[in-house]
Amino acid sequence: MKKFFLISMTVLAAISLNAQDKANAEDKAAKKAFMEEKMLNAKLNDLHHALHLSADQEAKFDVIYKQYNVEMKGTFGKRDGKKNQADDIEAVKKQIKDRLDNAKNAIDIQKKYIDEFATVLNANQLRDFPKVEKKLQKKLLDRKLKKRDGKRGGPEGKGKRHGDRPERRPRHGAMPGEAPDAI
Repeated sequence: MKKFFLISMTVLAAISLNAQDKANAEDKAAKKAFMEEKMLNAKLNDLHHALHLSADQEAKFDVIYKQYNVEMKGTFGKRDGKKNQADDIEAVKKQIKDRLDNAKNAIDIQKKYIDEFATVLNANQLRDFPKVEKKLQKKLLDRKLKKRDGKRGGPEGKGKRHGDRPERRPRHGAMPGEAPDAI
């Protein structure tokens, strides 16, 4: 009887852990989708402001840009998060060729969407669009890298600790260990 009880408890615990892992994965995916949507909306707001779009232009632009964004994301696919530091010459050549193919595909998508953006934007807005978008992409990448480096404690792998802070200066401009100037 004890064996049956222990086996059934073990099975129930395993099922519970499996369900919990599945729920955590679903929560993570939902959070990622929410953050991607939030980032896209922030990017669209920045584009609206930088390009000086009217309310009518904004609605039409958003539909086209969302399609464009999906295709551009698909161009670069999933990255495995590993640094591209292959030692084999064939692997390095393949990585470089893949990167160039991705860049070519991105340019083809940009060419394709220029005509669609031209239906919504005027000549000045269309001319400024690539510059503004590139600036926004760089801003987002810088934030992402800064956030990542902050989690890891900075580029050197050293986090800020209490002892890393410079000593505060006392009032009246005296250096630490010195008496303050007489007033």
